[in-house]
Amino acid sequence: SSARLSVGSPVTLGIRPEHLELARPGDCTLQVTADVSERLGSDTFCHVVTASGEALTLRIRGDLASAYGQQLNLHLDAEHCHLFDADGVAVARPLRAAA
Repeated sequence: SSARLSVGSPVTLGIRPEHLELARPGDCTLQVTADVSERLGSDTFCHVVTASGEALTLRIRGDLASAYGQQLNLHLDAEHCHLFDADGVAVARPLRAAA
């Protein structure tokens, strides 16, 4: 990619709502605070806030009855995370060779 990064360069992490999920024991987690949950048929959209004040939305299959202000731990699957440099240019992922 045209992104030019070095150690300490600022990046933005991007992940889609359907790729955020509640953490299980042993997962690397991101702690967030529940704001508003919307139950919309087969999915629940939960709006949360990180410790740094960033708003996130997660889509959970089924029902998630979180209470306002409740602490939740989210699992971020690295396969679905995307990095962007300070100019918004996507950081390319290394190619994987087929085994």
